[in-house]
Amino acid sequence: MTKRIISVFITFCMLLTFASCKNPTEEESDVSTTRSSGTAGATEASNTSQTSEPSASVSPTDTSETTCEPVPTVTETVPETVAATVITVAPTEVFQGEYLTVFISNSGESDKIEYDTKLAANWMIKTIPHEGGFLALIPIEWDKAPADYNLGIKVTRDGETAAETSEMVKVSKKDFEKHYIVVSEELAATRSDENFAKDGVYTSRARSATSSEPLWEGSFILPVEGARITCDYGLIRYVNNVVVGRHSGLDVSIAAGAPVMASNGGRVTLAMELIVTGNTIIIDHGMNIFTAYCHLSKMFVEQGDIVAKYDVIGEVGSTGFSTGPHLHWTFTIGETFVNPWLFMDKDPLDWLAPTE
Repeated sequence: MTKRIISVFITFCMLLTFASCKNPTEEESDVSTTRSSGTAGATEASNTSQTSEPSASVSPTDTSETTCEPVPTVTETVPETVAATVITVAPTEVFQGEYLTVFISNSGESDKIEYDTKLAANWMIKTIPHEGGFLALIPIEWDKAPADYNLGIKVTRDGETAAETSEMVKVSKKDFEKHYIVVSEELAATRSDENFAKDGVYTSRARSATSSEPLWEGSFILPVEGARITCDYGLIRYVNNVVVGRHSGLDVSIAAGAPVMASNGGRVTLAMELIVTGNTIIIDHGMNIFTAYCHLSKMFVEQGDIVAKYDVIGEVGSTGFSTGPHLHWTFTIGETFVNPWLFMDKDPLDWLAPTE
């Protein structure tokens, strides 16, 4: 009997020794199993309490086998999208005495803009900052030979070409009528080259600078109400049967003293008496567009005044080279005379609107 008890005891001790030699991973697994087992698990835990050293290696707070290093956050830099520079030309078919619009979008002040064309001299083209790009109105002279002209435009940025285009612009012949007047030799002498040169000093100065913002709103109006047009733009003018040039604007005939209105908003750049055109007012409407009101009997504005469409700026008269009361009204882009009817038909900026 004693031998049997000793044999059982030795067997029990061997089992305990075997349990204490298990590897940590398996031990972790056994502990996990023990926690989830019922009464048998509790009994085994009581029995294994005698070998506490191996159990200490599986403490719940021991994370030596499962610790994860934090993953570094990677911030990806997305390059900023730069809008492309686009060159728009409209219209591409014009008559003599008209104009076309060039708009260069997404272009900055450091950009270099070059024109390569025989359509107009470079000095006639003024490129002005407008809505994140540049705008230019190119006037077509009334005597420009009808033909197809190439208009090359190049935008250079940081030494590289940012945009480039080559557009064909068709200039068609406009049939201008002839106009004859007979005046005294004394009055005819008023139109001398010398007098035009003297007046030109003031008119050129008045048109030498323009607002970089459009000062007008919508289409332009005829400055005199209830009047009739007696001479149209571009007429071939004969004075005493001698060709003296083209008529630079519209002659609006009405009784002396009739109110003359500003055809649109702008800033007065000239208000003075000249030799050929008499009492003359010039208004800068911005973007290189100017109107002039000539032969006035009275002027109600001064240089520097800001005017709005329909403001009365003077009265019809017959000063300077004139055969009777009328208003001589002109449009220029820079110093190039263009057809006034275009501006009454359409706001110049409407050419920039997308077409459907």
